[in-house]
Amino acid sequence: MKLEDTEKINTRSDNFNKNTIHEMIEIFIDEDKHIPYAIEKSRNDLNTLIEKIVVSFKNKGRLLYVGAGTSGRLGVLDAAECMPTFGVNDRITALIAGGDGALKNSIEGAEDKSSK
Repeated sequence: MKLEDTEKINTRSDNFNKNTIHEMIEIFIDEDKHIPYAIEKSRNDLNTLIEKIVVSFKNKGRLLYVGAGTSGRLGVLDAAECMPTFGVNDRITALIAGGDGALKNSIEGAEDKSSK
């Protein structure tokens, strides 16, 4: 999967709100079946990434989460869990397009705006 593929419209969910609840659940289940394959397909890249993060941490480096929209909010949440899970409080920083306000409210187009 190419990065830009994540920005394409999923035709399976076109007119999602017109589906029955049963159909919606089936779409969720079918879509989730792709996750293990995507992870398996990316295992070498994930291994390399994690090894580089470990080396960086050993050299007093940091990990930055940068995102926008829902993925940005999930990145902030994941970063917040790093301290209690891994004990790396000041080594992880999360940035979300639109700033703190974007954590609770959608700020459409924030990822395209300059911070200047």
